[in-house]
Amino acid sequence: MGTVVGDNTQGGFLDTAGASCVTSSHDGCLRYLVGPQFGSAITKPLYDRAQRA
Repeated sequence: MGTVVGDNTQGGFLDTAGASCVTSSHDGCLRYLVGPQFGSAITKPLYDRAQRA
């Protein structure tokens, strides 16, 4: 069983220097995903509800 710690609300591609990639092919770029992390006030009820399902 996995752990939910956040959601991915944004993403993009970065080059090796950490700058946004501007090429449409994204060659040599790394995909990144970002979003808010959840605290226990969110994850505990979510976990409890999933256990009852």
